[in-house]
Formats: sequence, structure tokens, C-alpha cells
Amino acid sequence: THHTMDYKTMLQQIVQQSNGVILDYCIVSEKGPAHKRVFEVEARLDGNVIGRGVGFSKREAEQNAAKVGLSYFGISE
Repeated sequence: THHTMDYKTMLQQIVQQSNGVILDYCIVSEKGPAHKRVFEVEARLDGNVIGRGVGFSKREAEQNAAKVGLSYFGISE
């Protein structure tokens, strides 16, 4: 199953091949009631947005952002 895929780790490994490049995740919004928060996260490479993801947890949103970030590098499932 693809659910075992850790997109953040995959993206980090790719980014590490480019020395001095900083990858970080930034929460751009939190919506919804406390019991059903929706987080929107941007994956940024040296400040440039390479992916955006939404999820019901920060981790899920980061994973989704990283998945989009992978396609920025030409990697897709």
C-alpha cells in the first residue's frame, strides 16, 4: 500500500543531495472546529513554495505537501 510511503523522508533525501538547500514546512492556515481541524501546509525549498498540502493533522498536511514537492523534482507514484 502507498500509505506506508513517507513522502517527507523521500523529499528530504532528495534535497540533501543538493548541498546547502533548506527544506521547511510552514503552516499557512488552520480551519474548522477544534475536533476537526484542517491544516494547510506549504513545503518550501529555500523559501520557494514547491508543494502545498491539506490534512486533518499537521503531519498529514506535511506529507501531502511533500508528495506535491516530489512531483516538483519529477518524482511521482
